[in-house]
Amino acid sequence: MRALDGVRVLDMSRLLPGGFCTMLLSDLGAEVVKVEDPELGDYVRLARPFVKGNSVLHMLLNRNKKSISLNLKSEKGRGIFHELCSRYDVIIESFRPGVVSRLGVDFETVRKINPRIIYCSITGFGQNTHYSRLPVHDLNIQAMAGVLSLNGNRSEGPGFPALQSADIGGALFATITILAALLERRETGVGRYLDISMFECTLFTMITHLANHFGGEKPEKGRQMITGGEPYYNIYKTLDEEYMALAAIEPQFWRNFCHLIGRKDLVEKQYEEGRAKENVFGEVQKVLASKRRDDWLKVLMKEEACLTPVLEMQETLEEAFLVERGIIQIVEHELIGKLRVLGSMPTSGRRDTWNLAPVHGQHTNEILRILGYDEEDIEKLRNEGVV
Repeated sequence: MRALDGVRVLDMSRLLPGGFCTMLLSDLGAEVVKVEDPELGDYVRLARPFVKGNSVLHMLLNRNKKSISLNLKSEKGRGIFHELCSRYDVIIESFRPGVVSRLGVDFETVRKINPRIIYCSITGFGQNTHYSRLPVHDLNIQAMAGVLSLNGNRSEGPGFPALQSADIGGALFATITILAALLERRETGVGRYLDISMFECTLFTMITHLANHFGGEKPEKGRQMITGGEPYYNIYKTLDEEYMALAAIEPQFWRNFCHLIGRKDLVEKQYEEGRAKENVFGEVQKVLASKRRDDWLKVLMKEEACLTPVLEMQETLEEAFLVERGIIQIVEHELIGKLRVLGSMPTSGRRDTWNLAPVHGQHTNEILRILGYDEEDIEKLRNEGVV
């Protein structure tokens, strides 16, 4: 038994935010059906790298889902979608504002068919702002939310983000609001429209920088604690050109760290300012640069010093922690053979079996048959380009 067993979701979204959201919902037990256009389908199917012609990102994002190919620009296609709406609990879309209205699959249309529907739109700037129709992706949103200006070194321009935090942040906020709406519907019996702006979600995740700004301190790259402005919360190079991350925020961890590296004299200098702070930076860097990374870790990882290695992806995937938690699994894919994948999000302390991502339109016939279409009807719809 999983939390969302019995909940049914129609996913009209493309690319990362909606797909990540419905991946989480499916991990929690929801039945997710991707509604894809008959030509390209979800654009994430085109994302590199490919293994034997299949996008690995698509396979990771769309585990445990079904796929129906449906031409929403056709009257019959919209009719089939409306039939599905009456049977489902949640709809997710990520088109630019106005598109679903033109297609006739918007919230106002759908709720007349199913008043209990929870309809979630994920966009860059929400439905009704002067930026609503601006075409953007993750990088644009991070740029406008102030994230990029705080990435990188003090002497360089904006740093390029390693994570698609606007996309993932939007997906997480969408998931949370959908879960809340499902709980609310238990009491009210009616659905709700959810307007998720990835810009707003990104801004919410910058709460520490906002606190600095609201408190009168201008957030600057390399100046605040979390952007590399403090010696006790920083990244240091070792003798073998590797790196370690020190996050000894609490005084007891900084004290332990200083004792372990043989520099008790630095204990009282944790919160120095100006030139004195730069001197502490230099002294710590000089000490850590005297040994190889792994030699330091043999001593420091076992102690309470908040020091860890900066790992590259391959090193991360070799960590015993991943095995202990069952995070990485190996599945047998009928088209490409063995494939390493992420295990499902843990629910009730367990990880559920990872099911393969659907081929484009793989479940079209199955879903249409549930709606009452026979094989002759389905063949006719295919010939007309409806599915």
